[in-house]
Amino acid sequence: MTGKPAPAWANWHSKDHFLPNVFHQVRGPGSLPKLKSWLRTDPLTVNEENLAPYDRIEIIALAIGLAMRDLWVIQFPEKYSGILLHVTNSPLEFREYEQLSYDTKTLIDRYEDL
Repeated sequence: MTGKPAPAWANWHSKDHFLPNVFHQVRGPGSLPKLKSWLRTDPLTVNEENLAPYDRIEIIALAIGLAMRDLWVIQFPEKYSGILLHVTNSPLEFREYEQLSYDTKTLIDRYEDL
């Protein structure tokens, strides 16, 4: 497969209820800024003409969904139990939820006519 790989935490094998501490860092591999940077590389295509395989699309959707869930939990922790300390103390702000939604819409809008 071509292109940069998804964040390591974006997989179907994890049994964790929340993303790892690395996601909640201001920078570094696996962080939210790295996820957003990865999405800007257009991981939905393998070249200018072909969409990525289904399993790649599935991982992209999983990564976005997991990130949005953690961002939601940061804002509304009272609705969840067993929240890890690194999630509770995350420096990420809720405005990141809206920004990630916007980034995702921008990514998929390119494929509206397929």
